[in-house]
Amino acid sequence: MDANQQSYFLIREAEEFSNRSSRMVWDAERKALVLAQNQDIKISRISAIDAVLAWENSTPLAIDEFYQQARLSSDGSYIEYNSGRGFQPLMDGNLRLVDAPYGNFTDIAVGGDGRLVAGYSNDSDQHGLLVFQLAKRWQAAVALVEKPIRVAIDQENRVWAVSEANLFCCEGEPIPHAYQPQATRFEPVEINPNPLRLIYQKPLDGTDIPLALNIDDQQLGILVRHGDDTQSILLENFNQPSEDFERYLIQSEYGLMTDFAFLTHSKIAGLVPRDPTDTEYRQRDCLIVALISEANGENSGVVLRERYPMLSQFSARFVRSADGINRYQAEVSIDSEQALAGYQVYPRQVLALPRPKYITAAMASLSEQLDSSQPDTVWHRVYLEGCIPSGCKVTLYVKAYNSPEEKTTSRYIEQPDWIWCNHRSEQAFGQGLVSAKPNSSGLFEVLLQRDSGPVRRITGRYLQIRLKLESNGKSTPEIHALKVYYPRHSYQEAYLPQHFHQENSVDKSLDHLNANGADVRERLLAAFEGVLTPIENQIVAAETIINPQNTPLNNLYWLAELFGQRIQSHWPEDRQRSWIENAGSIQKFRGTLCGLNQALDIATSGGVSKGQIVVVENYLLRRTMSTILGLDMDDKQHPLTLGTGESGNSIVGDSLFLSDEHSREFMALFAEELGDDSDQKTVDKFFDKYAHRLSILVHGDAQAQVQVVKEVLTTQVPAHLEWKIIETDTPFVLGLAPLLGIDTYLENEVKGRPVILNDIYLGKEGLLTNPAAFSPQDINARVN
Repeated sequence: MDANQQSYFLIREAEEFSNRSSRMVWDAERKALVLAQNQDIKISRISAIDAVLAWENSTPLAIDEFYQQARLSSDGSYIEYNSGRGFQPLMDGNLRLVDAPYGNFTDIAVGGDGRLVAGYSNDSDQHGLLVFQLAKRWQAAVALVEKPIRVAIDQENRVWAVSEANLFCCEGEPIPHAYQPQATRFEPVEINPNPLRLIYQKPLDGTDIPLALNIDDQQLGILVRHGDDTQSILLENFNQPSEDFERYLIQSEYGLMTDFAFLTHSKIAGLVPRDPTDTEYRQRDCLIVALISEANGENSGVVLRERYPMLSQFSARFVRSADGINRYQAEVSIDSEQALAGYQVYPRQVLALPRPKYITAAMASLSEQLDSSQPDTVWHRVYLEGCIPSGCKVTLYVKAYNSPEEKTTSRYIEQPDWIWCNHRSEQAFGQGLVSAKPNSSGLFEVLLQRDSGPVRRITGRYLQIRLKLESNGKSTPEIHALKVYYPRHSYQEAYLPQHFHQENSVDKSLDHLNANGADVRERLLAAFEGVLTPIENQIVAAETIINPQNTPLNNLYWLAELFGQRIQSHWPEDRQRSWIENAGSIQKFRGTLCGLNQALDIATSGGVSKGQIVVVENYLLRRTMSTILGLDMDDKQHPLTLGTGESGNSIVGDSLFLSDEHSREFMALFAEELGDDSDQKTVDKFFDKYAHRLSILVHGDAQAQVQVVKEVLTTQVPAHLEWKIIETDTPFVLGLAPLLGIDTYLENEVKGRPVILNDIYLGKEGLLTNPAAFSPQDINARVN
């Protein structure tokens, strides 16, 4: 709602721009409605029989993050890899062959935290999945009731497999080390609480013949074939599983796809086998399909005229890559470096042509109608955020009606050309969705109006929008958002005497007449209103200027000075805003422990609240007198305290005061023992060591912000206090943090530094781990 109490509809998401045109599509990467591409696609028209034969003869290929390849052996009984030294059998950490427990392997894939999954079957009664961890080198198997045709693994290390009739999901892993139970001690009820096991099974429709399985970060997809040689994509959302798959019937006149890969959540690249009659391999493109959802459930897969060409095709299968990049299996030249290293296949990335060609014009009505809830609403203005390059045009059409029955009889009315606005957003201090470039990109507006008749208002409870996009074929308009404001705020109605008001209503029978004087005056004044309303919005929202969380970035520096603060220019924006927002509290408690903790927490983006930075008053580190006197407190080499020199038999609490007024009382407690001058000097030294001193413990990742910590300490710590920063890679120090009673934190997994000769200590800060590769010792020997 703006300063004139006008409401608006925001159209910004893919579902809100939904339409029935295949020539106007939603671009998920640009988050905009654009024209579809119009390339001369070259797709194989292989026969269904030849495509099925190519699918049956296709061979899987997987590559790890170091580009090492893995494939099935010639008989399919074991897995072999090539790290640049020719293909060799894959072995686990105990030098056991990674082979099929029964029969032969059917498919392989890589993913998760570096896991290889393979389906196996003896084509009789033994079927299952084998999982191999590339870094830890273990292997585990789980049985299935049916032969797995295709397999995949997601980011959560869940293993998926599809058979002729079911979709299976398994998860789990073996325990890290072999465990032998003993009768002489208590044993856990379950030695391995998370074994590899089947957790989910979902049946397929009886008419579906599965061909391929693939996943992205949100969903799983199954490519199936039907008896009439049509195909569908079945989708299963990981976060919102349902009883039935989302089914998208592919509307294609080309050959059958044998594999597919996700380009976006709603767009796939399909691999159609090479036609045996295409000896020069001219039909080399992937089949690009947009998955379009409909409210009535009749979803479809529409072929897009986008080109993703392949140089060659070794197998009718995509490569399964650990890095998630889509690749296809290209042939290797006989005399190439890859061929000399024993490679037969070179994985190449699936890429679009860099210079697309777009449809020159498309028109479509948005599926969603806007409902103002009030009959005869006067629809006011539409704002467009997007890009309209030179040679492109966007035309807006609207129709308004009071009841659904009038929808078909009402006509669309073409609106005037868009006017570019020199402000980023019509809302107060808004930054907009795209960068502003005069008459090309940014914010555009148009006043809604009829094209004929005495009264040119657009009136009705409902509003339907139609868009026409035109281009020169080389670029496309981009519509990122539409904002439709209603009801109209008319300066004429609000500020002029009543005899100037519009007295007539819209009458379609009078469309042959010119606009009356009141209508011309209203639209003329609306031009001024369009300029003044954004300014009024800023005036109404003036308090935003002094709100640290909402004020524009360039206002933060003078706003900080207004509160008597200084913010560092190298700080992230959210940290600068948080510091100013808490300026009053920082000033109020400046010089106190809680004030220092708050300042450090803001300056380090939560370092104190996360337990990565701990401020300790040194008197809490005191020892009893029996421990202190005559005892060397130096523990720089102590393995428990890591050389802090302040820990040991600590007494935690506030029972001992080390200020001047309590020093006599302290001496009186030990009067007999501390009677001479030498003991007095010892006690003075004791006070000297612990009074008016701070230790700041900086753990783990917070060490990167030590300079920021120093800057805060310099400005926030009272002048009579001395402070010292103690850095450690260990977030929880045995013998120090537990005795202090300070909030510490435990990490699930401490990230160890890589081993560097003559620099780190093994077992203390260095960590030797295998890379997730088929052959870890050969990660630097790969052939690119």
